[in-house]
Order: sequence, then C-alpha cells, then structure tokens
Amino acid sequence: MEKSKELARRLLVILDNDTKSLHERIVERKDEYISFLSLHRSREHFKKIFRSVYHTITIENMLLLTEELLVSVNKFYRLIEKYEWYLMHTEDQPSVVENVSNSYVKDISSQFSLLSVFLEAELNTASEPLEKFDREHGL
Repeated sequence: MEKSKELARRLLVILDNDTKSLHERIVERKDEYISFLSLHRSREHFKKIFRSVYHTITIENMLLLTEELLVSVNKFYRLIEKYEWYLMHTEDQPSVVENVSNSYVKDISSQFSLLSVFLEAELNTASEPLEKFDREHGL
C-alpha cells in the first residue's frame, strides 16, 4: 500500500475513534455535566468532556480525505464547538441549559450518524486493497 493511502487509512481510524468517544461522552454524560454546572457553576469539567484530537490534525493530513468526508467532519466538529461555547459562556438558568443541551445533543447525534456512514464507507474502501492482498497471499 502506498504511503498516502496508509496515512489516509490511519487518519480515518483516528477520526473514527475520536468522533465515537467524543459523541459518547457528550451524550452519555449529559445529565452529569449539566447537573455539575447547575450545582457548582464550574466549567472546568467541560475540558474532559469536549477533549478531542481534531484540532491537532494538520491541513496536510486533512487533504488525504475525500471532499464529502471533509464536509461531514467539519459540520460535526463545528456543531460540537458551538455547544461547548454555549456551555462555557451561558448564564442561562438550569432548565434553559437543559433544554438547549437536549437540542444540541439531538443535532450532534444526527450529525454523528451521518459522519459515521461516511467514515465507515471510507474505511471499507481503504481496507479493500488490504483484503485483496490477504486473499491473494493466503493470509
């Protein structure tokens, strides 16, 4: 496999893992982080909820992705950035924060589902040469 295809595959795996874990933290821990914000008015815990490797990926590496995937990745992470910004700066009452969070989580989950389809398709396409090689060499 040529170097750029190998790098693209690795980037796809990194994005797949990052988006899954980020989505999981945002969705599954929502009640906890909203409650903590309401009780303590602290935002320090959001650093752990919203941590991601996305901002460490270079433009050169992003150029390895298809245009459709780039658009979907960008939409997913921009939506998360908007949600994080809201939580970090809101002065809304807890009930409003809960309602806004429910809306963001729903939108993030929808965008995650779409992104997952693109990532899965790209990963399957990227693995086809490896599977062919394995079959041809009895591996």
